[in-house]
Amino acid sequence: HLFRFDQQVMSAVVVVSMAGCVHFGAGWASLFSNLFLAVTMTSIVCMCVGCLLFALDLSDGNLQPYDRAYFDSLWPRFEPDPYTGTTPDIFACLALIYPCVTGILSGMSRATHLARPERSIPRGMFMAIVTSSSIYLMVCWLFGLCISNRTLKVDKFVTASVSYPHELIVRVGVVVSCLGLILGCMSSAPNLIASMSSDEVIPFLGFLKPPSADGSGRETVPKRALWFTALLVGLPTLGGNLDKVSPYATIFYLLMYAGLNMSTCVSGYVKPPGWRPTFRYSHWSVSFVGFVWCLGLSFCISGVGTFVSLLAFILMHAYIKKARRLANSGVKWGTLGS
Repeated sequence: HLFRFDQQVMSAVVVVSMAGCVHFGAGWASLFSNLFLAVTMTSIVCMCVGCLLFALDLSDGNLQPYDRAYFDSLWPRFEPDPYTGTTPDIFACLALIYPCVTGILSGMSRATHLARPERSIPRGMFMAIVTSSSIYLMVCWLFGLCISNRTLKVDKFVTASVSYPHELIVRVGVVVSCLGLILGCMSSAPNLIASMSSDEVIPFLGFLKPPSADGSGRETVPKRALWFTALLVGLPTLGGNLDKVSPYATIFYLLMYAGLNMSTCVSGYVKPPGWRPTFRYSHWSVSFVGFVWCLGLSFCISGVGTFVSLLAFILMHAYIKKARRLANSGVKWGTLGS
């Protein structure tokens, strides 16, 4: 540590910097997103090439020859962490990795930036799922098949240790990848929050309602919602430990996906007039399986956390319904609720 609470200060500086980047326009955010993507992909290629060279005994990087052990991690062997003393399980590992693969829906919240969102969003979502899943599976199998189990547990940055030609490329890529995730959150979440405040879905978020358009034809960034998002993102990072935040973030994502699946399940079964899915193989049973899977997985990760989250969602839904009746705005919300 450089000084006390250095991680908290650094996280706050990063969040404010990324929010400031989005504050000055979506063009800057898109420019930095492309740059971050290029650096991240370069780091992935370098660590995979380094791992292949290590497996072929052509380059050891910062590892030693005894760190090379083929098929040593083919079966799970959970042991206490040498630094924290806690013994993880499959659900703890899933809670850590799951937030990394939850960005596939970010395109929907940026639909106003797309010329043909009805075409680009499904294709982009499918390609994001295929690409991210392929990379994660390739990296896990590649490192697990040729590096010893002990090295994978002790060396917390083994991807950088084995990278080629230099470990600094992967270290920079990891930092840039995190910056890209924050930038993506800052670019998409404020639009969703601004829409909710404009539609008065949650009354106490009314102060985040963006001002009316200036008539210039340009899309303006919802600045109030942007900095409110920055506050929501920055508060959990003050704990200084991602391990304590990731399980709850995973539960929130799973419950959100469970709600989406249940909504499409009910809509597909009831078939209201406004329900017109364009996917050829759409069926309500697939959505029901997705709902059961997401809800069951969240309970496996943390039963208490899932129960508390469901209770909070029920209270929020009751508050929204009561506020809607009191407001008597006459807005038509459909038959399913939201």
